[in-house]
Amino acid sequence: SKEMALSDTGWFTYPMIVKPTDSAGSKGVTRIDGIENYADAVDYAFEKSISGTIIVEEFIDKVGCSSDTDSFLLNGELKFVSFNAQRFDETAANPYTPAAFSWPSTFPEYEDYLKSELQRLLSLLNMNTSVFNIETRVASNGKPYIMECTPRGGGNRLCEMLRYATGVDLITAQVRAAVGDIVEGIEQKPYNGYWAEIILHAHNEGIFNGIEIASDIPAKVIELDLWVTQGDNVNAFNGANDAIGTLVLQFTNEQDVENVLKSQSHWINVNVV
Repeated sequence: SKEMALSDTGWFTYPMIVKPTDSAGSKGVTRIDGIENYADAVDYAFEKSISGTIIVEEFIDKVGCSSDTDSFLLNGELKFVSFNAQRFDETAANPYTPAAFSWPSTFPEYEDYLKSELQRLLSLLNMNTSVFNIETRVASNGKPYIMECTPRGGGNRLCEMLRYATGVDLITAQVRAAVGDIVEGIEQKPYNGYWAEIILHAHNEGIFNGIEIASDIPAKVIELDLWVTQGDNVNAFNGANDAIGTLVLQFTNEQDVENVLKSQSHWINVNVV
């Protein structure tokens, strides 16, 4: 409850994350670096909570990019595991809403360890067959962390991106599992090049007036999926529900991925008036 959240603050260490226990798409999430911002963060989290409960948790910093992508457990065995580079727009209205993803990850040397620990976790929980959305990161102390492991496909079309990048169809597999059919085609496959998905969004509220992609962008545009049309009202990017579309790109090398994703405004312009 709000009263409990505001009364027991003596154990806190900063920074911390305050968020609803039952929201999605980063709605209601705030990082706080001191007690002076705590009450506002609590109010915001309760505003976005469906059940009226929130969580306050330690903030674990990271080296490189965190990973947020999907994997598949078949009959208790992790048959397909993926790690990516989850990226954020520090200039967005909510800088903790994922704004882009790229494959492969920025921590390949930790992937075998994380895969082993994930298998151990799922075995201890007696999980059987499901797609899992899994978030991991490597902290500045050199320790890899499993941040979240949930039996569902992640948002932001992650399963579709993996189908593009590897040819493995987690969506069909999950539907087959749900209706009791035989699950086929789930196996570990390498990425077919370097891939990125940009979550298109506006930096301010206004009227959508089109999108421009530079003709010399060093990538192949695989898909542009816009969810708004010219003249529609759009919101600033406070959560995943404020996204206006997705852009799927294929690259030939890692450096081009970094160049584009670290300087998105140079290559992509979302025109809002």
